[in-house]
Amino acid sequence: MDPFVRIYPVFNGTCVLLKTSSSKTILIDCKITKLADDPNDQDNYDVKNDLLDHLERDNRGRPFVDLFVLTHPDKDHCHGFSNHFYCGQESNYTKKDKEESRILIDEMWVTKLIYGEVCDDAETIRDEVIRRRKLYSSDSRDRETSYNRLTMIGYDTDETFGDCPFYVPGQLVEDFAGKYHSDVEIFIHSPFKKSLIESEANDDRNAASIVCQYKLKRTDSNKYLNLLEGGDADHYRWAMIKAKTEEKNRESRLEYDILIASHHCSWTFYGDVPYAKNIHPQQTSKDLVQAYKDKNGGSYIVASSKLIIDNDDNPPHYPAKKEFIDDLGDKDRFICTSEYPTKADPKPIHFELEPTRWSLKKESTPKETKRAATAYATSTKASSYGPGI
Repeated sequence: MDPFVRIYPVFNGTCVLLKTSSSKTILIDCKITKLADDPNDQDNYDVKNDLLDHLERDNRGRPFVDLFVLTHPDKDHCHGFSNHFYCGQESNYTKKDKEESRILIDEMWVTKLIYGEVCDDAETIRDEVIRRRKLYSSDSRDRETSYNRLTMIGYDTDETFGDCPFYVPGQLVEDFAGKYHSDVEIFIHSPFKKSLIESEANDDRNAASIVCQYKLKRTDSNKYLNLLEGGDADHYRWAMIKAKTEEKNRESRLEYDILIASHHCSWTFYGDVPYAKNIHPQQTSKDLVQAYKDKNGGSYIVASSKLIIDNDDNPPHYPAKKEFIDDLGDKDRFICTSEYPTKADPKPIHFELEPTRWSLKKESTPKETKRAATAYATSTKASSYGPGI
């Protein structure tokens, strides 16, 4: 199949689905709004049913994602999780769960911030993380089986996680959900140890967002598609990422065909202080956007946000949009999810990797699926930057 990146219109929030050539799925955050629960609500796009159209089913006909990445445990990045995803021992998945098409998760990636004070949906994720982590700490034989896998991203206080799998910045991941995958690479840029410490001290979960470059590759050609996604990471985090990556001569890991504008196109990507105090963007952020876009002008920047208008909102922030467009050099390749293809009827932004090129698809046709009943009929790791980052 043709790999794709699908970015959902969820106003100020994030929900991005990736699918590889071997049909493996990666979901970055989730924001499933009211329409999935109330069919009379026509103001929000039906993310849940769209996900179901694109997810695979297991041998019992249950929808699942191979990997769920929670960039950070804020409500706009996990809204609706409790109502639409399955948590608990897989054998307890009931007929009612199947009728509701609750989505199973093979492997979860989270940071230590999931253990802090979080919203209700993040509490549900935390309970599931605790359940899965106990399987590792007790050396259960179920710890590396489907729907039980867990990987912690970053550090635990001053140390790495000792009782379950973990990755730290600087590692390249080519295996998840219990298998090696030749058609996808995930390079972990963040969170750094310093960011995690600062996040807890300042109660700022954005600063410790998981930042990754996701490279989808075709197995029948040398074509690939790079997505650079960083949750709500701010200017300071991106400056650290840029410096560390360039220091290690890994510039290719910053290249992007698609860049998700951090924090829903907030000024925090460009500014070290609020816009009212300093209207001048930080050069390191401008350099990052300019230096690592496609040299042939093919890159896109996507703002996963509500409509961006010329007012004082932040996020999204109108001056930040202007800076992104200036650095990208093409206003037509900056897309806001709330106005694509139209403001009146936004739909997912769908990028597809075809045999000879990748492109933005104006219209995408979901794969045909048969839904049940009547409603729905150990790890290959590269060297890291090391401790203390």
